[in-house]
Amino acid sequence: LVMAAATLLTTLPVARWKETRRGTPVGVATLRDFFTRPDAVPLLLLLFVFKFGEVFGVAMLKPRLVDLGASLGDVGLLVGTVGFLAGLIGAVTGGLLVNVVGRQRALVGFGLTQALAVLAYVAVGKDTTFAGLAVVVGFEHFAGGLATAALFTCIMDWSREGRAATDSTVQASTVVIATGIASALSGVSASVLGYRTHFELAAVLAMLAALSAGVLFRRITQKEHPCSPAALPSTPEPSTR
Repeated sequence: LVMAAATLLTTLPVARWKETRRGTPVGVATLRDFFTRPDAVPLLLLLFVFKFGEVFGVAMLKPRLVDLGASLGDVGLLVGTVGFLAGLIGAVTGGLLVNVVGRQRALVGFGLTQALAVLAYVAVGKDTTFAGLAVVVGFEHFAGGLATAALFTCIMDWSREGRAATDSTVQASTVVIATGIASALSGVSASVLGYRTHFELAAVLAMLAALSAGVLFRRITQKEHPCSPAALPSTPEPSTR
């Protein structure tokens, strides 16, 4: 009830805001135009697989903690506090590093880090202390934040001028659909394979996704961004004063 009330309150300023109409309304033709992009297939494939393995594994984190005997309070502290803060720090760190290491290296490097973090769940057992659980959960959420920041930075790069709203929505929706499917399949996997093998499989999927991202990235049309060398003027522009 408190969460519902807070959500309601935050919508009031938006409801009162008067939006200024600009540009041409986006219709079905523009949405169709996205799927006729020459790089649509590698782009959508990268977006679909990049977070699939991580979510496939992490979706079983809470059931695993419960089966290990963790209380509801412990689960909330581990996932809702430690995991959330670590993910937030990871996202900020990823945002700062993505321009330093480059888009492709960030996707591959952060993706492999994400896979390693998922694999760390294999070591979790009944003898794992609360501090040990906090370290593993924190590391995985931090790595997930890194990878997410890199991915959504690229999504902005891959959104074309004049079609940014449609392009970014289709791309973000692809990620959401992929993670929804991964989450739905995770319970079946953990039930059939057991937690250990499930997390191993999730880590392998995450690793393959990170490696494939490096290949698919080269087939996606890139646009210059403010921090790329090509986008920076070689000589100072003359003053217009």
